[in-house]
Amino acid sequence: MLIAGFPAGAWGTNCYLVAPAAGEECVIIDPGHQAAQGVEEALKKHRLKPVAVVLTHGHIDHVA
Repeated sequence: MLIAGFPAGAWGTNCYLVAPAAGEECVIIDPGHQAAQGVEEALKKHRLKPVAVVLTHGHIDHVA
């Protein structure tokens, strides 16, 4: 199981990419404001293919 996480934006929103392993399909969890660069870097680093976005709760900064 691969779990890559990072804080994004001025509010430090925690964003995660979850996949069975590197080079597999992944789910992006709670991408917040200004998460795009971190998501792109994690996708490239782990050779992941995003297939879904999951928002676990509502905030104005949790927008895909």
